[in-house]
Parts: sequence; C-alpha cells; structure tokens
Amino acid sequence: TSNVGGISEVVEDDYNGILFDVNNQRDIIHKVNLLIENVTIRTDFGKRIQEKVIKGFSLESMVEGTEEIY
Repeated sequence: TSNVGGISEVVEDDYNGILFDVNNQRDIIHKVNLLIENVTIRTDFGKRIQEKVIKGFSLESMVEGTEEIY
C-alpha cells in the first residue's frame, strides 16, 4: 500500500505488508513484482496483518479501547 495517511498504523513495512512511495513508479513496480514472485512473503504478510487487525481493530478491542477512554 502507499505510505500516505494513517495506513502506517496498520501496515508495518516488510513485516505485515509493503509500503511504497506513491510518487515513485519504480518503487511500486519493484515491490509488486516482489509480491508476485514470492508466495512465502505474501502468505507471511497475510497472516501477520490478519493478526494485527483482529487484535487491534476487532469489535471487542474497539469497545475495550473506548471504555478505557471513558
């Protein structure tokens, strides 16, 4: 995904996804090709991002976070 906005709160570059510079066409091409060519990286990133989303953005965790604020 591109490295703009709040996406970096979810995607950690080279851990659970790949961030690219939206204005750098070569960077985008290189990173897309890396994903196309490497099943292991895609699988690992998929598992890691799913864990992060479930842990940090599930209904339960969002309710818990809201309760802590109040």
